[in-house]
Amino acid sequence: MNPKDKLASKKVDLSLVPPASIIYEAQAMEFGGLSGMTTRGVQGHGYGPFNWRENKVNARVYIAAAMRHLLSYLDGEDVADDSKVHHLGHAKACCGIVLDAMETGNLIDDRPSTGPASRLLKPYSPDDAPQGGICQCAAFCRDHKYGIGCIKDGKIVGRSEPKRQGDVY
Repeated sequence: MNPKDKLASKKVDLSLVPPASIIYEAQAMEFGGLSGMTTRGVQGHGYGPFNWRENKVNARVYIAAAMRHLLSYLDGEDVADDSKVHHLGHAKACCGIVLDAMETGNLIDDRPSTGPASRLLKPYSPDDAPQGGICQCAAFCRDHKYGIGCIKDGKIVGRSEPKRQGDVY
């Protein structure tokens, strides 16, 4: 084996990231960083390249922007009107800024306290069901403990009023 191959096998393989993905992200970064015309013929915002390394940034500002771009894409719009850059490139740029700011100590982590999203997004398994039966309504019953609107044996079981505002029942 070539000695360089052995050394390279211990490093992250950056060639696994699709070039198109990098290019779209770079176009979004160009739009945000340049004060003049971008390569897409659009006036840039002029924040300055790597500006988040000069001043701390709030995580939620970039997470919210990434979510707006993802939702615009999901709703059928490919390219942002202002930048003429693909929405997914903007979403990647937002995530890239958060990650870089985190690694350089310039991220203000203003996320809310830990919530239930991680648990709610996990696939339901019969192993998650409480003793006495398998919940048939998956994540809708809040922890599969026969809460509001939980279905067991074809019948709705659980409390008759919401546990908190916004719960489904």
